[in-house]
This record gives sequence, structure tokens and C-alpha cells, in this order.
Amino acid sequence: MEKLDWMPLYIDKLLSSPYWQDMQDFQQGWYINLLLRCTRSEPLGYLRMDSNLWTIAGARRRDFWESHKSAVLACFKVREMEGHRWIYNERLLSVMEVQSKKYRKKPRESLSISPEDFVVDLSKSKEEKRSNKATRIPEAFIPTDEHYTIAAELGVNCDMEFQKFRDYFLGVSGEKGVKRDWNATLRNWLRNSINFGGRSSGREPTKAEQRVINSRRNIRIALGDLSPTGSGGPGVSVGDPTGPNEGLAGLLPERKG
Repeated sequence: MEKLDWMPLYIDKLLSSPYWQDMQDFQQGWYINLLLRCTRSEPLGYLRMDSNLWTIAGARRRDFWESHKSAVLACFKVREMEGHRWIYNERLLSVMEVQSKKYRKKPRESLSISPEDFVVDLSKSKEEKRSNKATRIPEAFIPTDEHYTIAAELGVNCDMEFQKFRDYFLGVSGEKGVKRDWNATLRNWLRNSINFGGRSSGREPTKAEQRVINSRRNIRIALGDLSPTGSGGPGVSVGDPTGPNEGLAGLLPERKG
């Protein structure tokens, strides 16, 4: 066996043991002290049963130890070795032997853990928790080029669907109003919108709707996400947002008749 830095302590078994329950608090302390000293003794796992045993147990007076030691020593067995009597705990020896075998099988490097290792792991864990935390829809959240591309492929007005999307999640309460990934949530909203009348109905937007479209477009321009005369996303022509059937409103089909 080898000296171990740690070993399991079966708390429920200890507390439910009749031997433990029959001891007074100071006897329980003596018992724990003797067990711990057994893990550092020579030979390992054994304590010599001599006149110094009471000091190893942590008793303050020898006569007090002699009067109360029986409940403690009942948890140990006695073995004759090298002409002396030694006490040992059979269960402790078994646990130490099992843990020593596990210790020998593992590379020593894997057992060397410094406090810094835990600090790094914990801080990474906190960062991951922050990034995965569900939140309400951010004030600055707006559609990306990817959202406009998806909307164009589906024949959906991205700006109008986003307005519905934003109003819905600003108004909904509880767990339904918080998400971990708002970009993914909007992508799913756009894909599902065609099942709820989101596909263009062939009409031009109302003045109120057009103001919303222009407002969203201006936000994207201010953020550098869109050029005033450039593309608002792959395959989307911006042009003059104020003219009929131009800009993002140009995604709508022309009125027939």
C-alpha cells in the first residue's frame, strides 16, 4: 500500500453505525484521530498499542483515556507483529488497499492538480453560462443579411415580419419571452411565417408600414450594415425607398389590373 492524499469517507455508513452512535463526542474525536493516524503510520494502517496511544488519539489525560477507551477500541482489531500488539481497522485497510491500486494505475501527472487549474475551469464555466443565458429581445437587435436572404427566398417581407416578431416578443411574458439565440429565433419565425399568412399578399405596404420599413433601413445604414445605394442583402435591390414598388417594398409583386 501507499500513503494516499485522500480516500473516500462513507458518511451515511459512519453516522448510522451503532459503534459511532454509542460513542460520546470526545470518543468520536479519538476514533477519527486514530483512523487518520493509521493512514500515516509505519507499518501503514497499524498503530502500536502502547502507553502513547492516548496521546495519538488526542486525549487530554491518560486516566481519562483509560476510563473511556473501550468504546473506541471496539472499532479496531488487534494483531501481534514483531513482538508487539498493534491495532488496525479492517475496513480502513480494505479501502486503503483499493485506493492504492487505483493510484498506481493512474499516471502521476493526472493526480497533480493545482488551485490555478480550478480557477481557470471555473472562469470558463462562468463565461459559457453567460453566453448561453436566455435574455429578452435586445433593443439593438435587427435583421441581418441572412434574414433578408431567407425572407427573399420565401417571398416574405422581412421588415414587416420583423416588426411583428419584435412586437410579439416585447409583449409576451415569462419563459416564452426569453431566448438564447435571437438570430436563430428570427430565422425560424421567417420560415414559419408562410404558414400564418406571412407571404406577400400582392399589395403595396401602407404608409405606416412603409415608415417602419424606412426606419429599419435607416438603422441598418447608421450601423454600417447597409449602404444607402448598395445591397440590403444578397439579391435584394435597395434603390429609392420612397418610390412606389422600390427599395424593400420592391420585393412585393406588382399589383395586377
